[in-house]
Amino acid sequence: MSMLPTRLALAAAILSTLATGCLINVDDNPPPPTYTSSTPDPQPVKPTAPILARLDADKTMNAKGGDGVGVFVEYQSGGHWHVWWTCDTSLTGQACTFTHQITGGPFRNIKSEGAGRDANDSIATTSTVTSGVADMFFDTDAGATITIQSTVAGADNADGRYFFFVQEGKVNGGFAGRLSNPLQFQPTSP
Repeated sequence: MSMLPTRLALAAAILSTLATGCLINVDDNPPPPTYTSSTPDPQPVKPTAPILARLDADKTMNAKGGDGVGVFVEYQSGGHWHVWWTCDTSLTGQACTFTHQITGGPFRNIKSEGAGRDANDSIATTSTVTSGVADMFFDTDAGATITIQSTVAGADNADGRYFFFVQEGKVNGGFAGRLSNPLQFQPTSP
């Protein structure tokens, strides 16, 4: 009996096993993984509640009308408020239309062109300013907190960038972050 057919069968079995083996491709530079997200890029968060600014009583500010846009809030002891605003007309050649809504009264002794009382606890005013200064004076109970929402030329001033006040002896208390609009104001002393 010959061993040749047995050896041939064994060789064929080994070769067929090797021929059906798995090939693995190893790439030294695979493509980087890609990530997808169903959520959009984060957007700036608009504050949900007004920030509370603590005003130093009996402090005033100075600004020249026409040189910059601003809404300035001052408080004098005894419940006496002064809110005034300026435009940057000298720089842009454009006028600024301001709209203010002030709540937190009751309000008394309101002095301002164009100011109207929506209710005992609300004042609304709209005015256009160029190189001058527009303002309003009013009284509240001593130490009362008020809320002011302002728009400039229809923009909602959402980050409160145009508000200025004195807190802890510094403009805006030295706060470098974004303010809110509306913004609450509370005097440090009545």
